[in-house]
Amino acid sequence: MNRTIASLSLALIPIAAAGCTQPPVNCTVSAAMPYSGKYKLTAGEGGGDCANLMGDALGFGAYNPATDEGKPDLDRVFMSVRTTFLGGLVAHAKDYGLADTADGHAPHAFGEFSPSVPDGGICRPTELSAALQDIPTVAADPGDPDDPEDDIPEQPATSMQETWTNVEVYVTAASLGTQVRGHYAVTQDTCSAEYDVIALFPQVYCGDEDVLPDNDSDDVNSPDDSFCNADPHPQLGYGSGISPDFPVKCDPVMLVCVLDAEPGPDTAFPVVNAAE
Repeated sequence: MNRTIASLSLALIPIAAAGCTQPPVNCTVSAAMPYSGKYKLTAGEGGGDCANLMGDALGFGAYNPATDEGKPDLDRVFMSVRTTFLGGLVAHAKDYGLADTADGHAPHAFGEFSPSVPDGGICRPTELSAALQDIPTVAADPGDPDDPEDDIPEQPATSMQETWTNVEVYVTAASLGTQVRGHYAVTQDTCSAEYDVIALFPQVYCGDEDVLPDNDSDDVNSPDDSFCNADPHPQLGYGSGISPDFPVKCDPVMLVCVLDAEPGPDTAFPVVNAAE
């Protein structure tokens, strides 16, 4: 076949495929980077950090179980979620060889999407198992005796349980799980709290002094909405990676880009820009 005929043959392929429709995507979440979780406290009691959370970096994962033949079952999809609030404590203990190995305990919630394909762009997992950890005391680490700044304080023993309910994930061919919302309940020792949550993928830092050193004369990290823009930043040369269809802003305290919406079941979901 000469080059001209080959080119004509390839040019005909899109014509033959023009009548095809795109197969539906499976339910999924984005796992390459954390999400920026934005919290709204709905209940809380007892002293402790668990009732004072503004948000968190949330890690999600999607999994296909194995079939009897040992191959991925593409008709079933499970999801997991792990908070940094709990996951950071678990990771620090693990660094010192300490872990909760009790049966049924895990540092993440886990459950199956049902159905396994989006319903109107929304995926909902069935009941998620609770994240439950009893973390032993991690002794203080003085580090280098001549460098007091590298001292690591003791991490006290703690018991934590996290549960997630009413979870919804926005999944389309153009947005593979990039928004999540739900209700989060946490108990840590004598502290307990509940939050409405809305989360955005990917998490993007937007404190301008750390991103652009010497950008502020007072060396204070300042929120800068421009880092949340999908268009390339004039000083960085790249954009946020956040969908331009989503209204976002820089949270002035957490200094990460978050959805410009109030967490809660009454907020329209997904959160998208108004049609022009």
